[in-house]
Amino acid sequence: MQLLGKKSLASKLLTLVNLALILVFIGLIGMVIFVSYFLLAEELPAVASSGISLQGPGLIVHLESEGALEIGYSFFTTQLLLAIPLILMVLFILYKLRFILSSLKNENPFSPDNPVHIRHIGYGIIATVVVSSIAEGIAGYHLSPIISEKFPQLSWQAFSPDLTGIFFGLLILILSEVFRQGTELKKDQEFTV
Repeated sequence: MQLLGKKSLASKLLTLVNLALILVFIGLIGMVIFVSYFLLAEELPAVASSGISLQGPGLIVHLESEGALEIGYSFFTTQLLLAIPLILMVLFILYKLRFILSSLKNENPFSPDNPVHIRHIGYGIIATVVVSSIAEGIAGYHLSPIISEKFPQLSWQAFSPDLTGIFFGLLILILSEVFRQGTELKKDQEFTV
């Protein structure tokens, strides 16, 4: 399979990224409308649930409570407001990835702009991980009293940053510098020939 060029894997991935950009943008518009509805609503009933589900790799646990778990308006509002920056960051990462894949489709992997786009993707991943961790911490802050009242045997960690995501973001930043130096070597080679 050809990796670079018009009918290559890079070209097919570019099509998928373009489609993802459109779908995420439509999702963002829907999210803004949904958040606007929640913020402008006079009074919203608290959401009640008879239990909680905990999910992990290969494990799903559902715990039933005797009474309803009341999850209030402020929880949903903050989570929805934090979802918008996360969606914007995903759009930003996909947008930058689009430039890189476009240069690969045009068989120009050492475009001088690619290291900058790769660096921006690294920063975008780190920012996404940080905002996501903050959203999870806020969810923990809101849900911890509700859950501990009904399920005293459970504990909730308020803030737990995703170190794997930060690691990969930093790794992408390092690769952007390696790519920048490779681009300079390619430019020097073209001048010497």
